[in-house]
Amino acid sequence: MNFLVFLGSVRDSKPPRPARLGLRVSRACMAGLEAAGHGAELIDPLEFDLSGPFMPHFAHA
Repeated sequence: MNFLVFLGSVRDSKPPRPARLGLRVSRACMAGLEAAGHGAELIDPLEFDLSGPFMPHFAHA
């Protein structure tokens, strides 16, 4: 069975800020799935062009 693992953050922290913890968690999930004999593919929003400003619905005046 194949699974998609979605990384839900586009934040890209570099030191001295905390590392991007979601990436570590998603890689651990993928490793667990692959160890169980399943296929896993990571969907990382930083790999896609999400140009344009983003404003959550609640931020609009």
